[in-house]
Amino acid sequence: MLTNTTEEITEPLTVAELKAQAHIEHNDSDAELAIYIQVAREFIESEIGGPIPAQTYTWTLDGFDPGEIVLPKHPVQSSGIQISYTDPDGSTQVLESSAWVLTNSLESLRSTIKPAYGLSWPATLAGYESVTITFTAGYSEVPKTIVHAISLVSATMENYREDENTIKTHPNAFSAAALVRRYRQYR
Repeated sequence: MLTNTTEEITEPLTVAELKAQAHIEHNDSDAELAIYIQVAREFIESEIGGPIPAQTYTWTLDGFDPGEIVLPKHPVQSSGIQISYTDPDGSTQVLESSAWVLTNSLESLRSTIKPAYGLSWPATLAGYESVTITFTAGYSEVPKTIVHAISLVSATMENYREDENTIKTHPNAFSAAALVRRYRQYR
């Protein structure tokens, strides 16, 4: 089971930045603009199949997969990963970071963890949720292309606020999706 444990997400675009980009000079709709930014980020996240700003996840597994483990989100930040497991005696153990290697592949747009050279995964208690991996995925510095796509969708929502289908049907939404296509994660 994968759980997002992030307490608060910092949007990669501020209301002031959106207003400057979209030439919005009034303050009447700042609250709506903040919502548009969040909705646009979520739309772009659905387009790329992963988180944009860095977010923390807890993932539980029934045991270690043989070989490498493909993490369900990408890119994964190397700091802050913790792997714990229940050993065959029923005790919780934390796997030292020297026992595994993280790989973030830009070609396949996926992140994997595998045992360090010469090592293998430890034995776990047979049963349900014996391995827990806590990790942070997303961008610590969001690429400008993604920020621009969020701005494009947010501004379109502001300009066409009466049309609830704007995010699905407006050409700017398709343009934003095309901008971020290279960040799309295929599973």
